[in-house]
Amino acid sequence: MDDGEIVTDESVTEFVDLFRTQAYEVVVEDEVPTTAREQIEREFNVNEWEKRGDWTVCEVSMADRALVHDLMGVLKEFDLAPRSVSVAEADLEEVFLEVTSEADAPRERDADRVTESRA
Repeated sequence: MDDGEIVTDESVTEFVDLFRTQAYEVVVEDEVPTTAREQIEREFNVNEWEKRGDWTVCEVSMADRALVHDLMGVLKEFDLAPRSVSVAEADLEEVFLEVTSEADAPRERDADRVTESRA
């Protein structure tokens, strides 16, 4: 709930699963060149880059699971070998903040419209 409004009717498990299937951790052997990072960041919602020894880890959120194939295509363009692709664990705090911020967005847009119409 948010300000007395129901944000979702789903069980906690179903709710978390919605977000869990959208974040992926991609581990790439070697360093990811700047040009590859820039293209990936332009085309996908990159949450984080992390260096782990000789590997580079990229966490990417996707609305459509099919986009994982597109990401693999970008890696192939740059001759980068994915070592693994896994579903990232959902963080309940992040899920809550994302949902409540989405719930606030329509109210903020409505407030902007009212302000504009009064001007």
